[in-house]
Amino acid sequence: MLFTAEAVEGGFALKTSDGKYLGIIKPEGKTFYTVNYQDEPLAWNIDESGGLVATYDGAARMMGTRNDKTYLNVGIIAQTAAGSNFVVKPYLYEVETVCAPINALVNGGKIYLGLNQENAEKLMFMTGAMDPAQVTYGGTIEGYEEAMLFTVEAVEGGFALKTSDGKYLGIIKPEGKTFYTVNYQDEPLAWNIDEASGGLVANYDGADRMMGTRNDKTYLNVGIIAQTAAGSNFVVKPYALTTQQVPSVTPDDEPPAELVTITKTINEIFSERGYVVSSGNTINTLATSFGLDKAEDAIITVSTTGEPNCGSFWGSTTIDYRLYQAKKGDLTFTAKEGYKISSVKVTYNVNNNGTLVLGDNNITSNTVVQVNDSSITFVVGNTGTGTSGQVRVTAIEVIYYAI
Repeated sequence: MLFTAEAVEGGFALKTSDGKYLGIIKPEGKTFYTVNYQDEPLAWNIDESGGLVATYDGAARMMGTRNDKTYLNVGIIAQTAAGSNFVVKPYLYEVETVCAPINALVNGGKIYLGLNQENAEKLMFMTGAMDPAQVTYGGTIEGYEEAMLFTVEAVEGGFALKTSDGKYLGIIKPEGKTFYTVNYQDEPLAWNIDEASGGLVANYDGADRMMGTRNDKTYLNVGIIAQTAAGSNFVVKPYALTTQQVPSVTPDDEPPAELVTITKTINEIFSERGYVVSSGNTINTLATSFGLDKAEDAIITVSTTGEPNCGSFWGSTTIDYRLYQAKKGDLTFTAKEGYKISSVKVTYNVNNNGTLVLGDNNITSNTVVQVNDSSITFVVGNTGTGTSGQVRVTAIEVIYYAI
C-alpha cells in the first residue's frame, strides 16, 4: 500500500488509497494492541529508532513484530524499539510523471503530439484545434496538461490519430495558397514515425510530409520531409505519459535495501546451461522458464507462456532467445519470495516489426523499465499493423533488492 501522509494535530495521519487511516486498536477481550484501519485519523510521528510511533490508550506505541514473524502488532515504545530492525518505518517513494517522446505507435494507445521549440525555449503540444490568431495553422499550447490527448487507430499504411471529438488529424492545402497545413477532418490519414528525426510523417498530395514550425514560431504548418526533418527539434513527435514509483530512502537517510545488478547475455546463459540451438524446422531446447542469476534456486526467473516455439534459442555466433507475436509470446520476470525487482532492461533484435509492449507503450531495446514489484510481464506486439512480429532477446539486465 502506498500511503498518503496528511498533517494533523500532533503529527501526521497515514491514509490508504481507499480512504481509511492507519490506527491502533485493542481487540475486545484481548490484552494486546494491534493495527487497525479506521475512519478517523491518528497522529503518527517518527521515533529515534526510525520507527513510527503514536500515542494510544495513554502510552506511546509502535508497530512491529518478533522472532521470524511477518505479521504486525503494536507494543509500547520501550518494548518495541529495543529491536529497531523489527519496527515499522516509513519509506519514501518519489512518484514522477514524465511526458516523453516515444518511437512507436500502438493501436488503441493514448498520445500527445509535442514539439520542442528550442528557439522559443518551450515544449509545445497540439491542442486539437487551429491557432486562434493564425487560423490557417495548427494550434499549440505550452505543456501537455491542457493539450489534446489523441487516440491511435491502426489503418492501412500506418496509424490514424483521433481527437476526443471524433475528428482525425490530417493535412490540407488551403484554397489559393502554396503551402500545406494541419487539418482536422472526418476521414483518417495514415501517419508513421520518421526514423531519422522521430517526427510524425504522412504521405499527402504525392509527397511525404511532416508537421513542424520555424524560427521561434509556435503554430504549425506542414512541409515535405526533406525540408522539415532537417531541423528535427522543430518537428511534431508523439509523446506519452509514464508514471514511475522509485524507492528512495528512510527518514534517517539509510538506504532501504542494497540494489543488486544481474547482467547476462543469452550467449552466457546458453553456454552455462548446456542448451541446444534450434535449426530449420527442428526446435531443440525450449526454455519456457530459466533462472537468470543461477540455474537452481534462482532469485530472478525469466519465463514465457507463449505457445510452442516461444522460448527457443537460435543463432551461431550470437545466440538469441525468441518470442513470437503470432504465438501470443510474452516475457515475464519474477523475483523469489523476499525480493523485489527494481528495474529491467531487455536488449533485443526484431523481425517483422516485432516489439515488446508494456500496457499501451512499446518498449524498445535497451529501455530501462522501473518495476519495484515482485514481477513484470511484457507481451510481443508490432510497430506496424502485422501480427507476425518477432522479438529476439540477446541480453538481459535486472536490478533487484531484498525486502
